[in-house]
Amino acid sequence: MWAVKLLSVWAVATSSILCFQVNSEQSVRQLVETAGRSARPQPWAALLIRADAVAAGLERREQDSSGSVRSVKVADGIDLHYRWNEIQASENYQHDLLRRVVSNLRGTTPGADALAQLLGVGPCFVDYEGLLPVATRDLPLHERIIRLLESATWRKLKDRRLLRIEAQAYETWWSLSLAAENDPELERNGLRPAKFAAGSQRARIKALRLYSIAATNRTDPEQLSRLVKLRTQHDTNQRAWFCGGD
Repeated sequence: MWAVKLLSVWAVATSSILCFQVNSEQSVRQLVETAGRSARPQPWAALLIRADAVAAGLERREQDSSGSVRSVKVADGIDLHYRWNEIQASENYQHDLLRRVVSNLRGTTPGADALAQLLGVGPCFVDYEGLLPVATRDLPLHERIIRLLESATWRKLKDRRLLRIEAQAYETWWSLSLAAENDPELERNGLRPAKFAAGSQRARIKALRLYSIAATNRTDPEQLSRLVKLRTQHDTNQRAWFCGGD
């Protein structure tokens, strides 16, 4: 009896998930279609940013039989890609719609809206290489992010969100240089703090300056503590822009 009830609950749950995904996919298509009819950059970008958020909900918890990357066509010339992550045992959406906005509207406020969203996904789940004009895979992630945000394309906007992310990247550099020799995150990747020593003092100073320009919340106790540690040259344990494999 209990087995029958469990199977029934599982069937209902599975059906609900499938129904949700179908409805979400339809929503993505409708938003992309509406965006395609927009003649102005701002509404086009806003619609694709909304569609991208919905598209993230289409990630699956089982691998597609056709391979490690699943594609979903939502419009002519627009495919969404979901890459299977063995460690997570789930898919990671590659945020193709945000990438489209960033690529088409470089150096604009709508483009910065999309870039801030994309960079907020997390350091290990997005391929940032395509955002940069030249190949930088030989650099650690925090330096790639700095290269991206220091480019004239984005710096001219003085967008506070992007300045804060750049400050985090510099702070990550500083913090990694002060890590313990047996730091587990570094050890797992065959790294040592000495790898990040060159330029770390400059990175600390840049982080402080950028946080000041970005006017972060000075009433936040955690933020205040980090700024004090930066000023007094102590480790802040910032790892926002460190990803294993760098």
